[in-house]
Amino acid sequence: MLRRYSARTNLAGVYRSDNNNPATHTGLDIATTSGPAGYTVPAYNIAIQRRIPQGFFNRLHRAMSSITMGDDPYEVYARLVITRNADQGQNDSVYLGGGLYETNMSFNEGTYNTMQLQMPGGVNNAANSLSGWSNGQNRVYVLMPPQIAGQNKRAEEEHLADFIYAYDRTLGLAQQALSAIAGRDFGPFDSEDEARQAVRAAFLNRVPQPLRRLGMDMVQWGNEYDRLCQKSMTERDGRRWHSFGLERIRRDQIGNQIQVTYLTGTPRQENGRVYLRMTAGSTQIGQHPPSQVITYA
Repeated sequence: MLRRYSARTNLAGVYRSDNNNPATHTGLDIATTSGPAGYTVPAYNIAIQRRIPQGFFNRLHRAMSSITMGDDPYEVYARLVITRNADQGQNDSVYLGGGLYETNMSFNEGTYNTMQLQMPGGVNNAANSLSGWSNGQNRVYVLMPPQIAGQNKRAEEEHLADFIYAYDRTLGLAQQALSAIAGRDFGPFDSEDEARQAVRAAFLNRVPQPLRRLGMDMVQWGNEYDRLCQKSMTERDGRRWHSFGLERIRRDQIGNQIQVTYLTGTPRQENGRVYLRMTAGSTQIGQHPPSQVITYA
């Protein structure tokens, strides 16, 4: 089952969730949410039955057609049988909670000063002044304020809500449509093809028009689920609705009561410290519900 809530962790925990080594990873990832994995598409088969017509005149008509026209003397019925139900799959989600964290990054003073001259207070000035730490350089420490950590959590939970919404409008809909017609006899028809087409028509009449292009191919329904889930990332992250900012601060602006959480558990080599604070940046959290993001278009 898909997660609905993101779990709090420290910076090392975020890195590990993405299979990165906290001792060496040079990104500044503050959250991660994986897309659905191991989901199951529904499966079915269509059973065909050939029955002797009911009633004397029906049997007589079939018999005469068989003799004169070569038609099948039996009536053909179709029944859909579900052999496997859909499942959402599983995923993980963690976010960086409030605190002061050591990183594997260094801060380029020259780059920062140049950008400040060009765009004073620019939201990306500090972020664009970061690079991977190497011997002899300063080390960056990042402060995640509690209120920004709360927004960080809600941002990841927007992705989680998108995934559930995507399932409900793809594989969930397919499962509902199959269940609605399962066990019902479609017929009588003169041929197996007509009987199967009746089942197909009944299924497609129960799904939204934009999804009828998928037919009854459940693999295609799974692909559509994947596509809609991906829109959560391309829309929310691609449009920078989840892009937090960074600003440079002094150590005395943090307060001595906030202790550093080290990536490896203990302090490491550094040539001075630079402190950055997470800000709201360009985020638009809570402004775009899943129905605006996860669309068939």
